[in-house]
Amino acid sequence: MNRREFVSDSVAAFASASSIIPLGFSHTSREEGGTGLGRKLTLDAKPSPLALDTAKTAIIVVDMQNDFGTKGGMFDRAGIDISMIQSTVAPTARVLAAGRKANIRVVYLKMGYRPDLSDLGTTDSPNRRVHEQVMHVGTTMRAPNGTESRILVRDTWNTDIVNELSLPPVKIHC
Repeated sequence: MNRREFVSDSVAAFASASSIIPLGFSHTSREEGGTGLGRKLTLDAKPSPLALDTAKTAIIVVDMQNDFGTKGGMFDRAGIDISMIQSTVAPTARVLAAGRKANIRVVYLKMGYRPDLSDLGTTDSPNRRVHEQVMHVGTTMRAPNGTESRILVRDTWNTDIVNELSLPPVKIHC
């Protein structure tokens, strides 16, 4: 399976799952015998409710960045249909709003390379070849917001989380 098929199948699966889960929390109480920092919540989910402890729960948002899901980003510039990715933004925003209301941590995982592309792989690696030749990683471009940016390079418009899902960033580089 190539990356396009993988992304398409993954987005379709997420969109399908997101559309069948009602977004509502009910039944809150203090965690018994705990520190008082967590709360037990029940997510009205299918096929059955899901009990959560907010102190031990996080919502993880993966790759919802401009290069993958915004007009003018890397996928869009490469001719990849981003409509399926864009269709997951509103359901994801609802999940994030409900989670933030319940004081659940939100973690964003993004893909991006260093400005010198030293972490892209050796010059003969398939990863580097595909990313540079097909996806044009590192290429300077003018972002839709008017700023100068670079395709799939850290700390640029391209690797920023899509506007509808973002909060002010806390940057941690691994």
